[in-house]
Amino acid sequence: STGDQARSSNLPFNLAFDRRARPAILTLPAAPAALEDDGGISLTALIQAEASQTGDVLSYRLSGLPAGLTLVDAEGVEQAVPQNAPITLASLDGWRLKAAEHNAGQFTVDLQVISTPPGQGATAHTAVQRLPFSITPVADTPVLGLGAAPAEPLTIASNGWLDLSQLQFNLSTPDADGSERLSVVIRAVDAAGDPVDLPSQAQFNVPARQLEDGSWIVQQADLAGVNLYLGEIADDLRLAIAPRSRDGASLAVGEATVVDVAANAVVRVPLLEVRGVLEGFEDQPIPLLSQLEGVINAQ
Repeated sequence: STGDQARSSNLPFNLAFDRRARPAILTLPAAPAALEDDGGISLTALIQAEASQTGDVLSYRLSGLPAGLTLVDAEGVEQAVPQNAPITLASLDGWRLKAAEHNAGQFTVDLQVISTPPGQGATAHTAVQRLPFSITPVADTPVLGLGAAPAEPLTIASNGWLDLSQLQFNLSTPDADGSERLSVVIRAVDAAGDPVDLPSQAQFNVPARQLEDGSWIVQQADLAGVNLYLGEIADDLRLAIAPRSRDGASLAVGEATVVDVAANAVVRVPLLEVRGVLEGFEDQPIPLLSQLEGVINAQ
């Protein structure tokens, strides 16, 4: 060996160290919910994820999508989800789960967050989260049909009862899951359609609930035999009957149908009844009532 040494010129290079990713930090909102008519619930309302270390990229694996729900992207386009297979999303922003029309209730979906580090390091997965949420129902506007719409005012029977069941009520609504409860709202109105009180003696032969505004609620199941007691009424009466739908806490009232009821009060001719002994003088009028206890009695 001569002992001579030589150095090459410096050559810069980058040395990459692959690292493992860490599971994302998750935040689960309490009791997420959306209205049935809101177009679904946002995925960001179900879970929020944050990378545990700088540089990790998050993706989301969605599975367990129940029947009656569809996945909608940020453009409002429904995306096909393979049956019994997960789907991976690069972001949750703009994505929604939408319930089928008239299909409210409680649902769950499974979601897992995947953290991918820079380079070729190993990914990290969170535990699969089963996310519950609710779609709150919105009552549909009901429609009232009368199978026997009267051409003339309804008549009160001799016993004072008005048979409303003769109208043959038919309540309908677009509700498909059977969750809505139907009824009718009955109230008296004047010629202008403004509400007025029913006669004080009015009462129903079926369970009916009076509201604060003076109207009455009769459930659909009781309409087949509903009668209204009016006794005798001196003037014609107008009844506004509106369909009503309840779905959970949501209420909807449809357009009212007005029916007329004919007055049935009988005008009685008063009879003059004189009680007592009539006595008087020849050239003086005889008082019939004031002194000898006569009365006028309407029979």
